[in-house]
Amino acid sequence: MIKRIFQFVLIIIFGIAVYGCSGKTPVDQTVPGSDETGTVKVESMSESTEPKSEMTVFQLFPSKYKVQDFLDKLTELPEFYEDDECYNVTPEEIYTKYGFLVFKFDKSCVGYLMVGDVIYPIQWWFGGCGLTSLAIADMNNDGQIELYYIASWGSGIHRSQVGYFDFATKKMVAFVFENYDNDMMFSIEDDKLILYNATISSTSFVDIKTEKTNAVGEIAFEKEQIVLIEYSENTASRKMESSSISANETSST
Repeated sequence: MIKRIFQFVLIIIFGIAVYGCSGKTPVDQTVPGSDETGTVKVESMSESTEPKSEMTVFQLFPSKYKVQDFLDKLTELPEFYEDDECYNVTPEEIYTKYGFLVFKFDKSCVGYLMVGDVIYPIQWWFGGCGLTSLAIADMNNDGQIELYYIASWGSGIHRSQVGYFDFATKKMVAFVFENYDNDMMFSIEDDKLILYNATISSTSFVDIKTEKTNAVGEIAFEKEQIVLIEYSENTASRKMESSSISANETSST
């Protein structure tokens, strides 16, 4: 009898010890934010302001690839320029991957984008260098790229401006921004598309090489808009909203 009581007391003591080691409540083995199987649930994230796709910057690379095909589709040639020869200025790796072609005339500096069989004029060229730098990105993360471009022009006052073609809407868009007395180029730094003032060297207007000097702004996506952020001298910045070009300028040829 005494032996049984002693065994019973040992069992009680052992049970208390195990319970004390495990704590007063059962340990929840479920990962926070997971379902009953332990699979982690990814909470919905707010829309990122950084583009998800890889950004690419490229300069003009003249060739005669598809030039005649483009000229056959072009309904109106540039005027007032003799011997104005057209070139495809798209690097091979760009048109092979993305399918579009950029063309530029070597005297007038008129530029065009051809997507499939549709031609879109690039509006800035008269009195300047026309296209100087191009970039590809998906700033608004809609799964379709935008082609960003810088072009210079100006009769009397030289200036550079920035625009882009939205492959989702098939429209040309221009930023309300003019950089006077400067040429510009794109550069990718820390996953940002940066605008730089630039010096230009060229053998012709279709073979332009740029070298960056000082940063003047960046392209970003904020508050559901693609915007140009201009850098000011005191490092504070003001946002320059983009504005659509008028119907006449966005219409294809």
